[in-house]
Amino acid sequence: MDPRRISARFVLPLFVLAAAVGGHLLVSGNGRERERERVDARAHVVAGNLNARVKEYGGVLYGVRGLFAASPHVTARAFHRSHERSAIEQRYPGVRVVGYAALLRRSQISGHVRALRRETRASGLDYPRHFAIHPVPSAQATRAVPITYIEPQTDNEPAVGLDFLSEPNRRAALERTLVSGRPEATAPVRLIQEPGDQQGFLVMLPVENAGGDAPGVAYAAFRMGDLIASVVPRQDRGAAIEVYDLGPASAPPLPLSRAAAMHDDDGVRAALRPDDAQFGSQTIRFEVMGRQWALYYAPRQSLATSDQAVLNWLPLVIGAALAALLAWMLGASLRTERRAVALAERMTQSVRESQNDLARSNAELERFAYVASHDLREPLRTITGFLGLLPRRHGARLDDEGREFVELAVAGAKRMDALIAELLEYSRTGRSETTAEPTDLRIAWNVAVRNLSAAIAETGADVSCSPLPVVMADRGEMVQVMQNLLGNAIKYGGRGAHIHAEAVRRGADWEISVSDDGPGIDPRYHDRIFILLQRLHRDDEVEGTGMGLAICKKIVEGHGGRIWVESQAGEGARFVFALPAAEPARVSVPATVHV
Repeated sequence: MDPRRISARFVLPLFVLAAAVGGHLLVSGNGRERERERVDARAHVVAGNLNARVKEYGGVLYGVRGLFAASPHVTARAFHRSHERSAIEQRYPGVRVVGYAALLRRSQISGHVRALRRETRASGLDYPRHFAIHPVPSAQATRAVPITYIEPQTDNEPAVGLDFLSEPNRRAALERTLVSGRPEATAPVRLIQEPGDQQGFLVMLPVENAGGDAPGVAYAAFRMGDLIASVVPRQDRGAAIEVYDLGPASAPPLPLSRAAAMHDDDGVRAALRPDDAQFGSQTIRFEVMGRQWALYYAPRQSLATSDQAVLNWLPLVIGAALAALLAWMLGASLRTERRAVALAERMTQSVRESQNDLARSNAELERFAYVASHDLREPLRTITGFLGLLPRRHGARLDDEGREFVELAVAGAKRMDALIAELLEYSRTGRSETTAEPTDLRIAWNVAVRNLSAAIAETGADVSCSPLPVVMADRGEMVQVMQNLLGNAIKYGGRGAHIHAEAVRRGADWEISVSDDGPGIDPRYHDRIFILLQRLHRDDEVEGTGMGLAICKKIVEGHGGRIWVESQAGEGARFVFALPAAEPARVSVPATVHV
């Protein structure tokens, strides 16, 4: 018996088995790389949700600022009514308390304490019977910033009267917000009314009364654990998530080993040992309200799909089966020369067919794994994150056409995300039970101008307004109407556009208009532009979703008003909406705002 034939009986199956092992290692390596990308994308989603939620909560403080700006003196009862209308606990999970702290000079402290005791007793609310500042200011203290109003009062009584200057972290945030005029977050603090071990933080914003003074700061206190629970997607709730405070945004970030832990359920600080994470981990750094935060994310179970596990082992299983088959076939070929030749020919054909079948099977499995691994039910931000990784990790393999396709896919996903967000906003608009109240449209206009200041500066638009009235409407929704109309005028007016807002009294209503000198609108399309998702321009001409004017129409008509446009092609546009006047009718102090 030829030794070469005997050796061939073992060499070829071993070669096939080795190739199967190599295929297994290659597919497993690719699977691990995709799993690392999933971990990175999930971490960015959680960090993005947390950052967006905290910024959203900052809007609560602007509501408090608006309350003080609209009145020369806000009482405890007025503060309580405003809080009830806002339904903050239901709309903003994680907010422990919303309050106001007065800025007092030494000479004002005793008078403030006496006046507040009288006021809170008369209000009938659950404030402490004897208001007092704690800790008591020292003899050398020149000022105090005690918590004056607080909502809800129940379970938050220990915080009433707390002097923000008595604790370093609260004092630092207070000083920053008084200088910047923007919401500023504290370093991690233990809320004085918190019975457990949960860490928290405060966000502060200076407020002014109608006279232009700065009587104090609005603040919101947050429980970090509740905040994390409210932003983590359902599929990530079993993951290890830690949040660290790296210091003020104006200073170099602290290393994680020296950073204060804001959220760490088990206290092991896993972020300091990322290599110990069995299924990978990622740390994301981002800025929140003047502070630098770091979020550590590590899944507690593999993010790979069950199909990926099958795909990892499939080459090895098929290779082992094929190797066994080859060994049997080669053994049979040793019996006779003729049978050996015939068997070799059949074996060769069988190997080719098996290899073709294996290639087709692998191709089908790869396509299936690709679709499954991208988890079509994931949020669109996850899709955008994965697409964004392609040019960074595989840019050298992509030609210009491939990179263009990636950019188009990212743009499409972002547009879909924006469209869904607008649709959700449209569906939410008008659903909540709001009570129409006297609303100063000048304040709403100023907030809209401030929110769009970056776009105004970028386009060089000239934005002004005549005296605006007080109407019966929801304050927050009026800001949205003003902001949508102003944003439309900036978008279509082009560079150097002139935009002006004014109001005219018509019987029991006020007609408020926002005019621009843009390209104008053909009268044939005046009704169409207020229809949901209807646009007159393509995306490559003017960005947008066609939702802004539909939202304005829904808000205005929900308040019993109406909205329309007066325009001719090439002559600019004038958007007008009518709302009931507040009684007695009055107009804001005349003012013109130029940007």
